[in-house]
Amino acid sequence: MSTEALRHLQTRRVQRGAILVVTLLFMTILTILGIAALSTGVLEEKMARNSRDYNIALQAAEAVLQDARYDLQGIGTRNPVIIGSVGFVVGCSAALCIKSASGSPNVWEVEANWTDASKSGSYGQYTNNLALPVAPSPGGVAAPPRYLIEYIAAVGSQHMYRVTARAWGSSTNTMVMVQEEVVK
Repeated sequence: MSTEALRHLQTRRVQRGAILVVTLLFMTILTILGIAALSTGVLEEKMARNSRDYNIALQAAEAVLQDARYDLQGIGTRNPVIIGSVGFVVGCSAALCIKSASGSPNVWEVEANWTDASKSGSYGQYTNNLALPVAPSPGGVAAPPRYLIEYIAAVGSQHMYRVTARAWGSSTNTMVMVQEEVVK
C-alpha cells in the first residue's frame, strides 16, 4: 500500500467519527428546540384558558351586578321595592347591608357575607332571570354569582347605595368582584 493510500484511509476513519459527533450535536440542538416549542405552546394554551376563565367570571359579575341594580330599582322584581334604608341591617340580611362602624371592615370584605346565602343575593333571586350555566358546560360558572347592596347615606331626598357583585369563572380559582355606586 502506498503512503498516499494509507493517508487517505486514516483521513477517512477520522471523518467517520467526526460525522457521528456532528450528527449527535445536531440532534441535541433539534431536541432542545422541539422541547422549547412544546413548552411555549403549552404555556400559550394555559394563558388562553386563564383569559377565557377570567372573561366568564367578569361577564357573570356584570350580569349579577345588573340583576342587583334591577332589585334596587324594583324592575321586574318579586321583592318589595327598596325605599331608603328600610330593610338594611348591620351584618347583611337578604343582600341588604349597612356597615357596622367606621374602622370595621367593609361589608363586601367579610367572607361570611358571601358564603351565607341568607346574607347575600344570588342572580335571578328576585328578578326571575334564568340561572347562569354551571361548569363543566361551555361558558359555565363554577358557583352561582352573588351580590350585596350596601346602604351608604342619604343626601336630601336621594339615597346612595354601593352594589358589589362577586362571580367565579369555570374554576373556583378565578374570582372577579365589581362594584357600582347607585343614587336613587
